[in-house]
Amino acid sequence: MDIREKFIDSLLNNLTLCKKSDYIKLEKTIMNLADEFFPKNSKSLGQNLSKKALTASNDLDLILVGHLYIERLLNDLLDHVLKGFKSLEKTIFSSFYKKAIYVKYEKLVSVKSVDDILVFNQLRNKFAHNLNYDLADFDVFKFSYAKPYADKIKPKRKNDKRVCNRLIIRASLLYFLFNLTKENEVLFLSDL
Repeated sequence: MDIREKFIDSLLNNLTLCKKSDYIKLEKTIMNLADEFFPKNSKSLGQNLSKKALTASNDLDLILVGHLYIERLLNDLLDHVLKGFKSLEKTIFSSFYKKAIYVKYEKLVSVKSVDDILVFNQLRNKFAHNLNYDLADFDVFKFSYAKPYADKIKPKRKNDKRVCNRLIIRASLLYFLFNLTKENEVLFLSDL
């Protein structure tokens, strides 16, 4: 387990140990960490997309901006490995799902990482097709790294579950950043 995986593991472990009333404090700590960690501006995006995703103040923004961020990573990777990707983006790679399946098939990203990205895509689709979707209704333990914690983290109240899910989703975004940049140096060097 490398330092990035230990960080995510530690974050989830802390979630199992903290009182439900401390979820919001833990979430604010993660958001402040993201604020300190990421650069203030990105040449290509105007403002850092990964930071926007991690510090989003509402569930819809968290999911939609997070999804855009992951798609940006996939686009950067495909643009690097495929000549003419931009012209193929409107046909062959017209959807997030097709891009994810391609990088999985070509082994540009690990199967585990792509499967987790597809879980995030399912969550995004729930928000995109139901404006009243409640984050508390999503099973965040579908994410591979969160599965071991499914029996340890069991908030009973809906609001606690919503905050807990938000925390795990923020951890998911960090996890995607860590894994995708670890697996693909071109992403590590890109301006996200």
